[in-house]
Amino acid sequence: MVLPYRNTSSGRDDNPVSLFAFGLDLADKELHSVVLPKVGDGLGSGGPALHVFVMSVA
Repeated sequence: MVLPYRNTSSGRDDNPVSLFAFGLDLADKELHSVVLPKVGDGLGSGGPALHVFVMSVA
């Protein structure tokens, strides 16, 4: 899904941003860990970053 803008601390930023959803069936499996990609390393404020909004194991 592409959102037309994002909210920042200084107000509305009209650059479009992408939102991704991902699901995985873990029936009969044991989850030991989750490894996220390393993004934005060494970048300052305003650089690209990964944000995880929700993570659930039921």
